[in-house]
Amino acid sequence: MLSVWRTLPWLLVPVALAQQPLLPVTGTGSPFVSIPHFSSDTLRFGGPLAKFAAKDLQGHTWRSEDLKGKFTLICLWSTRLARDADKLGPDASETIFGVLDLAEVQRFYEEMHGESNLQVLTISADFDATETSSYMKEKKYTFPVIVDDDWHLRSTLFPREGLYYWVVNPEGRLSYPVHQWSLGRILIEMKRAAGRE
Repeated sequence: MLSVWRTLPWLLVPVALAQQPLLPVTGTGSPFVSIPHFSSDTLRFGGPLAKFAAKDLQGHTWRSEDLKGKFTLICLWSTRLARDADKLGPDASETIFGVLDLAEVQRFYEEMHGESNLQVLTISADFDATETSSYMKEKKYTFPVIVDDDWHLRSTLFPREGLYYWVVNPEGRLSYPVHQWSLGRILIEMKRAAGRE
C-alpha cells in the first residue's frame, strides 16, 4: 500500500501539466516557448537562414541566395543513417516514425526538378565524400548533396540537431522544427504553400 502512495504523485504530474495553458509564442526567452505548438496545421517560418556557400558533389556552388524565390526541402543525412534505414525496408517510414527516407526525397526531387518554385537540397555529414558519392551511385540517387564533413553547415544553419528535414521559404526564412510531421506531410504542406495542391 505504501508503494502506491509513493507512485501516485508521479502519475499525477503529467495530468497536471496537461491542464496547463500553452505559453504564447514569443521571440525571446526560453527556446521552448519560441517554437510554435505542434498542432499548427501549416508550415511556419522563423528567422532567415544564415548565409552560406558550399559545393555539391557535382561541383555546383550553392549559396543562400539560391534558395530565395522557392520553397526548398533541405534533408540532413549521412550514409550510416541511410544504410540503417535501408535495412528496415522500403515501407519503414510508413510504420516507424522518424525514419530517414531518401527514396522519397529522390521521388520528390524527380517530380519537382525544373519547377519554378520547389527544389531539393541535401547535406550529408559523412567525413569522406567518396562514401557519399558511392552510396548515391549505388542507389541511383540524383538529388544534389553537399558533403559537410566538418559539420560546419549543420551547426551554422540549423538551430536544432536530430531533425532530418527543414524547409526554407521563398523569402529565405527557415521553418520551425517539423519533427512531429512525417516527410510525406512536409511535402504536402510544401506543395500547398507553393500553390501546387
